[in-house]
Amino acid sequence: MITGEFQPFCDLDVFKYVWNDTLQEWDEHIEVPIDSIVRFNISIHNNGMGTNILDIWAYDELPASLDYESGGATVNGVPYEPDYVSADLKEIVWYRVKIKVPDPIEKYVEEYYGSTWRIPKKI
Repeated sequence: MITGEFQPFCDLDVFKYVWNDTLQEWDEHIEVPIDSIVRFNISIHNNGMGTNILDIWAYDELPASLDYESGGATVNGVPYEPDYVSADLKEIVWYRVKIKVPDPIEKYVEEYYGSTWRIPKKI
């Protein structure tokens, strides 16, 4: 038995990936032609001990060559559009994100689409 004072702490991992249609997997960078639709994945995992993470904001900013494309966002596989999308379609935010005490399976995952409108760069 371990005795002593336990200090809960927060330790979040955040990853952002883009879907690679050629490889059929999430990737760090892809190149796409103009007028393509790209799918992003943001995963947030709580590695902290003894504490839930409540009411954080999940914020993302799209590159200059992309605009947010509404209608396909999900949170943990459930359709859920962002709570806020900026007028220029570059900033998106999900409010009130809750992440439970560490669990090797439990993650907060949001996915959404962006559409290209300029000469593409690596995303």
